[in-house]
Amino acid sequence: MRVRSYYKRYYEPTPKNIRKWADAIMIASTTAGACSHALNHEWIGVTLMILGVLSKLLSNFFTD
Repeated sequence: MRVRSYYKRYYEPTPKNIRKWADAIMIASTTAGACSHALNHEWIGVTLMILGVLSKLLSNFFTD
């Protein structure tokens, strides 16, 4: 029953400041990941990109 409440909060509006931080983290990690991938450090690039996307997805669990 408690797990259902977490999923319900996922679709509620995310506060603006948390959304801004998550977007900034995603942009920075994607940029750094693309640069490291271009410099032949593929595993670092892929890891940074995955962390950026996860930060954006996890930000939806924070609500007012």
